[in-house]
Amino acid sequence: MHSASSQGTDLARRHAGRFRVVSYEELREKAMVVADQILADYSGQQIVAAPILMGGGLPARLVIDALLPFGVVGDIVPCRLRRYTGLAEAGEVTFSVKLPKRRVSGQIVIGMDDLVDGGQTLEAFREHALSRGAKEVHEAVMFEKPQSSLKPKYCAERGVPEWLIMPGEEHEFIRMLRDVDLEVAELPADALSDYFVALGLPKATVVAWQRLQDKALQPEA
Repeated sequence: MHSASSQGTDLARRHAGRFRVVSYEELREKAMVVADQILADYSGQQIVAAPILMGGGLPARLVIDALLPFGVVGDIVPCRLRRYTGLAEAGEVTFSVKLPKRRVSGQIVIGMDDLVDGGQTLEAFREHALSRGAKEVHEAVMFEKPQSSLKPKYCAERGVPEWLIMPGEEHEFIRMLRDVDLEVAELPADALSDYFVALGLPKATVVAWQRLQDKALQPEA
């Protein structure tokens, strides 16, 4: 008979190759690769860096941090659009923060995101930036999935098959996976912790999530 601990670890082994946890250190390394690619094309010129929120916020910040000493980044103009509504579940692309015409018209705009999956989000960004008057529009991502219909000009790693969990998305990932995977949802608390740690999430992150869950379930005084 399996203990609760081994139950979670065994399930994580069966899910090996399905998920990949990206550390902050790895994300910074990927951002440096993308920054080098952009610098090679635009040294002596200026671009408008457009972080695509929310997933592109941290990767864009790391790329911009690497580019700032070279004077390449003339402006930083975020926008926000969303397509994914759940784990591997897609919805219609919607904009909640649009690019202002006065800041992107006539400029070279590079949309920065963490990854491209199907490509529809970046295609929507490209069309939006062009409609706001951008002279050129390109895309920069840290990771590209093989099924993407759009091949971004700048990318650190292509052909990534796994579902990627980025820094800052760990709690959202835990919640979504419990919602869509019955085997995970049925794990007891100790096994659930072991499962996510065995997948590669930091133990402190998993413990913090469980603590917040316990607090949320406590009845109000």
